[in-house]
Amino acid sequence: MGVPVISTAMNGACEIMTEGVHGFVLQDPRDVESLRKRYRAMMDDSARRAMSMACVQLRGKLSQDQHVDRLIEVYRSLV
Repeated sequence: MGVPVISTAMNGACEIMTEGVHGFVLQDPRDVESLRKRYRAMMDDSARRAMSMACVQLRGKLSQDQHVDRLIEVYRSLV
């Protein structure tokens, strides 16, 4: 945690992260030019530090307790 990522829109990470805040989301994982631009953007120390701090703030949303609480809510809504 605390590490900005380059992810794709084809997995669950993009549901939690915000483009340009916690890292980057590629719409097409085959788009090499877009990937290259994102890698270059990650090389900026101040931008990467800001993204890293934003990632740390996501910890509460990603905790096991949060996950279990959400599952229980879903199960209760089905009963």
